[in-house]
Amino acid sequence: MARSHDTCWRREFLLWLLLLALWRSLSILALADVSFWGEELEKGAAAKAMLDGLSLPHFKLAYHYYEGGGFAISHLKALFFLLVGENLLAQRLGGLLSCLLVFAAYWRLLDHHFGRRAARIGALLFLLGPESFQRYSLLSLGIHFEAMAFGLFVLDEGLRLLLDDPSARTPRGDILLGVVAGLGLFFSYQNALVIGFAGLGVLLLRRRWLLGSGGMLALGGFLLGLGPLFYMASRVGGALLDIHGEKLVAVGGLDRVEAFFTATYGGLGPWGWVSRLGYPLAALVALTLGWRSLRDRRRGAFMGLAAFALFWSIVWASSPFVDTDLVSWFSWLRLAPLTLVLMVLASAGLAGRWGWGARVLLGAVSLLGLSNTAVILSGGRPTHPLANWDLLIHTKGYDYRGYLPMLLGHLDSRDMEEVAPLLAYDEPDPEFLQYSFAIAFFENRRRAIDLATQIDTLEKLMPGGERGYLLGLGPSLLIKKGGDTRAALEYLAQLGTSRAERLAEGLGFFPGYRFEPREQLLADLSAYGRGPMGEAYTRGLGMRAYRNLVMSTLGGEQPLHEERIRAFLADQDEDLAPLLLQGFEEERERWKLY
Repeated sequence: MARSHDTCWRREFLLWLLLLALWRSLSILALADVSFWGEELEKGAAAKAMLDGLSLPHFKLAYHYYEGGGFAISHLKALFFLLVGENLLAQRLGGLLSCLLVFAAYWRLLDHHFGRRAARIGALLFLLGPESFQRYSLLSLGIHFEAMAFGLFVLDEGLRLLLDDPSARTPRGDILLGVVAGLGLFFSYQNALVIGFAGLGVLLLRRRWLLGSGGMLALGGFLLGLGPLFYMASRVGGALLDIHGEKLVAVGGLDRVEAFFTATYGGLGPWGWVSRLGYPLAALVALTLGWRSLRDRRRGAFMGLAAFALFWSIVWASSPFVDTDLVSWFSWLRLAPLTLVLMVLASAGLAGRWGWGARVLLGAVSLLGLSNTAVILSGGRPTHPLANWDLLIHTKGYDYRGYLPMLLGHLDSRDMEEVAPLLAYDEPDPEFLQYSFAIAFFENRRRAIDLATQIDTLEKLMPGGERGYLLGLGPSLLIKKGGDTRAALEYLAQLGTSRAERLAEGLGFFPGYRFEPREQLLADLSAYGRGPMGEAYTRGLGMRAYRNLVMSTLGGEQPLHEERIRAFLADQDEDLAPLLLQGFEEERERWKLY
């Protein structure tokens, strides 16, 4: 009988896993050019460094030292790069795999503590969650959402320790709990909240297990799981706790929470109100149903998870990590742990009071989720699957521009011998690496080093790579001219050399700021396109259009597609449009693998 139950459990779980994989794959194919996030590509550059054998200590390849999950995901990306090529498809496969792992831990928790009906409801909510949840569950970053594959497992095992018969536990299960908890802490410090909360519950209610052989095995497994974290700590020391300059124990203040809610509910349109209010209200009703209907151990599990959600919310509200600038779906990523736990609680509540009211509520939330999916897909090209597939397999899944500054921060960037290995990437288009390196190498020292010295230094590092590295010196030249683009172009016009033309293209390509909308590009075209060195500058603007409006570091922020941007450039002044398109195509070719 037990074997039959296990077989049915596995079969249904695998069916839901397959449905999730197909559903998310549909989104991947429809959103090929708008579903990635820039940091994914930068962690892809770390993966490529591993494959290309850059002669640097391995730990220094981490994008952030404090992000064990990000470093682990870079290794996963390297595996997919080997399997399918160093492209966007590899990125999406990594995101899909991590999504399935989170779902597996989520289903396991729901099914064991609240039953099969709750697991089914939870699976449906996972498939058709809020728009932000559906979007960031596609990403491959190794933070927040993906870290909950460990967090949900620890919560599940913690509840089993508190609510199930302790004598039914096996040594293997105790060791596994410890290992997963240790690896989870390495993966993301947010799991410290999970481990601390579960550990406190076990300390208060299962002290005998904790002080017995089970606790000792779990502790041993925990120390084993912490191995990667101990290793990183031995190599980088205090840098392991440097999170964007914030301290882990710093206090945020209620003013940030107030700003968060103002940003959440301020200036919403009709659809925004439906979505932003619909999910909280539905969760509140489901939680009420669960509180009133669940009994015995299910009520205990429900109360434990509700207490954790409250604990997590208090810590979040007291931290410096409250996002107050909710400019996009990505801004909700830090709330992924709370979102997942609330989805578990809502599923348990609906299953515990399964009547017409619960069914209507689930149907309404599912329709809201379907409409979110439709909104997401409308931003892509669901009717052009072949073109999207072509883009996935032929577009680079890595970007040096955001990664090299991080990597240089791990090195002595004044020591040419130490930084030279960064140029050993096996890059199909050397200019793609060269201009990124040139920007990063002098990023924090442009004011202190004159332009001629910068060029001489880069020539020694990249002999014969002038076309590439000159393109990356536009920001340096702009700084030397006090931020005055016209003065910089007039200076280059006086030089009248091919080198000056390339520097002028660099001025158009990389201005003194990082993200620009189309309006800024048009303003620069109007201001400088017909002035000194205007043709070269305009070609640089075309390059900027591809990088910032097609392959932006904020990829996925807006549904801007290659053909739309090309048409937008072609619609400009008839004399300047060909130059814009020339630069656009030059940068486009750099992003293509073959």
